[in-house]
Amino acid sequence: MAKLAAEGMNLLLGLLIGSLVCAVFTRVLFGDVYVWGFLFQMILMAVFLIFSLAVTLFFSSLFRNQLAAGGLSISVILAVAILSIIPNVGHFLPGGLINWGNRLVLGTAGNAEWITLILTILLIALSVFGAWLNLKRKEL
Repeated sequence: MAKLAAEGMNLLLGLLIGSLVCAVFTRVLFGDVYVWGFLFQMILMAVFLIFSLAVTLFFSSLFRNQLAAGGLSISVILAVAILSIIPNVGHFLPGGLINWGNRLVLGTAGNAEWITLILTILLIALSVFGAWLNLKRKEL
């Protein structure tokens, strides 16, 4: 779980730096920036990135070969992204967080997709728990 914490902090630091630069350039190029929408989008993006990291950690705990773990992780994340296109299904998948964040930045929040956020957090917990069980069983 130290791997999740270290890589998670690295991801979040990169997201913070990237989002600050993006906000500055948006302000310079377009003038006004909806700060609260932008902040909430970055929080939702952080949850999505942690989900991607948790899935990668889970598959990394299953396979010794990092190519197999990486390939399956990317496949699952792409499958989730593709399924998020389906209107009635996309509201419940982690990709829905990105759509919700985009609407927040535009100031047209529409329906808050709290169920998507809760389900994504549950998927993160399930992936981390599965990785923990796999690593416990292997007794590194």
